[in-house]
Amino acid sequence: MLPHPLGATSDLGRNQSHVSGKSGFEPDLAVHGKASGSARFVSRRLRALEHSALSTRADPECMVLDWERSAWRGIPGWDWIHYVFEYHAMVRRDSPQAIVTEIEKLWKTPAFLSYAQKTGIDTVLKEITFLYLLYFLRVHSPRDHASRLRGILKKFRSRYFNNIVLKVPKLKVSVITPSYKQLPWLKLCIASIADQEDVAVEHIIQDAQTGSDLEDWVRTHSNAQLHVECDTGMYDAINRGIARSSETLFAG
Repeated sequence: MLPHPLGATSDLGRNQSHVSGKSGFEPDLAVHGKASGSARFVSRRLRALEHSALSTRADPECMVLDWERSAWRGIPGWDWIHYVFEYHAMVRRDSPQAIVTEIEKLWKTPAFLSYAQKTGIDTVLKEITFLYLLYFLRVHSPRDHASRLRGILKKFRSRYFNNIVLKVPKLKVSVITPSYKQLPWLKLCIASIADQEDVAVEHIIQDAQTGSDLEDWVRTHSNAQLHVECDTGMYDAINRGIARSSETLFAG
């Protein structure tokens, strides 16, 4: 399936003059995502069409049209890439290799090449596509199939931008631990928090003057912030820790 911007009805009608003329491609069916009710409906409809006898052609073609937020302005080429990516990644759920191959096919189609030359992106197609994938995964940030979608970005990067190292931002969390005369338990707590992976933890211990043994052990064997002061109980200690924290996510 090749992506071709099409005109549409309802709220997309105002964009018809903008998108018309880019291609003469006429699919058997065009479904706009907002009018479809849900992505599941679109997916079922597509799969039904692929196996139906509605078309006289041996290989019937169809398309899901979802012009993002009904906006026609944006980075050149992203709408075209989006049609390929969303259909093959979110509907067909193809492999990362297959999706990258479909994007490469798009680059070579006459309609897209003409568009790319007119918009000046014909020499930076790989960069434009890479930025789209980064945006889709890190800004749009879909919850469904996130791990598989990251695999697509990884496959594209390994093929064209293997020298670029992508840093995965870590979730930052403040952990508040109230403490009073429970050093053996506190040792286990500190060890458990230190073992957490893929998260940056700010560990704050609010101790109600247990004594020097606890203070010496915490400062020697951990990276936790230790604050020793009187409090009126566990909840007061937690509130004092929250007041000292620098993050917006807390665990007590």
